[in-house]
Amino acid sequence: MGEPKTPIFIKSLINYVKDNGTKDDIYDSDSSIYHIDTKKPLGKTEITVDLEGDEPFLNAIGLDDDDKYFLNNISFGDYDLFDYYNLKDDFKDGYIIYGDLDEENVEKLKYISSVLLSGESFNLNDDKFRVKLSESLLSFYEGSIENIISEWKEEQEIVSKQNAIDVVDKELDDYLNKINFRVYTKFDKITTTIAQLIMWWVRLGRPEIDNAAEFFIKVIEKSGNPSNIGNWEELRYTGNFEINTERFNNNVSKQLDDIIETIEEDENINEFVKMTKRISSKFDVGYGKWSPLPKNKKIMYNITGFDRDGNKIDVRLRKIYKDSYQFRDLKLTEQNFYYLLFQPTLFKFDEIY
Repeated sequence: MGEPKTPIFIKSLINYVKDNGTKDDIYDSDSSIYHIDTKKPLGKTEITVDLEGDEPFLNAIGLDDDDKYFLNNISFGDYDLFDYYNLKDDFKDGYIIYGDLDEENVEKLKYISSVLLSGESFNLNDDKFRVKLSESLLSFYEGSIENIISEWKEEQEIVSKQNAIDVVDKELDDYLNKINFRVYTKFDKITTTIAQLIMWWVRLGRPEIDNAAEFFIKVIEKSGNPSNIGNWEELRYTGNFEINTERFNNNVSKQLDDIIETIEEDENINEFVKMTKRISSKFDVGYGKWSPLPKNKKIMYNITGFDRDGNKIDVRLRKIYKDSYQFRDLKLTEQNFYYLLFQPTLFKFDEIY
């Protein structure tokens, strides 16, 4: 057996380094050579090959079909990392959106809450309150709230995709940097130096591979550790990232303004809000906040909330009878509430049970 035949493109590289050849000689040696970037010394000149698609490279680094699908979609496709309906369920459970609102939108939400959950203490740090608020918002203003959820999803998609791309790119860069290769364009063109190509040709036993792209792939296959790359589907579940809150809040502001405009154009709602504000500014509102009637200290009253449909105040009365409490629940207009406080003789307290 004679000496292995030196591939034409390898000869052209060797001649070029020895200053016995030209860039055109390298281009002419193989059609897959895409670009040559001359460096000094000439051994550092960079050669880029066209793999004619990303499949050869992705196979060479040992990706399975799931990772190929994930990589191509986050890099080039319209791939959703989040499911809208799951996010809507998360919102119902009070888990998303509220923490990304700015002060202005929190104040708007507080106003809306005073209508939908009149009498409830506005506290976004309270898990149960957020659930109740989410339910009410979706019940009365589903379209606007669904738009807000969609905006939040879009912002999360942007930052989460970028995170996934950054993680994947780093893994691929680390993989290729070990052999002084790099991606020129994803993932169909790869670059390295003439010195690296000649070194790998010798290390691999001077293979008789005439196609430069095929030789690149052989080097990648023989040099890496594919087990360290992949399992990228898990990046879907790495948690939420900090979104562009300014852009998000600008969009939320428009939706909340639409809700507020609807509220204020509804005369009944407007009157209801004014009434709840008048009462809340003067009296304690909320379950368990008892006070004695000014004109009958034996009777305690508690404003438990407000009835939007009837534009009334929900009041619970309490008195002691034979060492136990007796209660009576009332729905009162604002005028009748003041009658209760200052003309309690108009009410039959014997009916408290």
